Amino acid sequence: MSLFGVHYDPEMNPDPLIFDIERKNVQHFAFGGGAHYCLGAGLGKAQAKIALPMLFERFPNLAFAPGREVKHKVAPAFNGYGEIWLVK
Repeated sequence: MSLFGVHYDPEMNPDPLIFDIERKNVQHFAFGGGAHYCLGAGLGKAQAKIALPMLFERFPNLAFAPGREVKHKVAPAFNGYGEIWLVK
């Protein structure tokens, strides 16, 4: 069983392959759950709340680099990006 499969359950997330920033009742397991909840979750959330607004304030025109593909990590237990090319 894969933890990533839970996000594709149509009862939890209708149209899971569609990016919808206004999706209602968002449930995700990015930091695990229960007894296996990530100890660093609070730090990760704080970093995102602080660093991302600072990044976008400093580089207001930040965008994906044309012609560059966003590459995902190839790791069975972790989801994330291996490469993201940006232009300012």
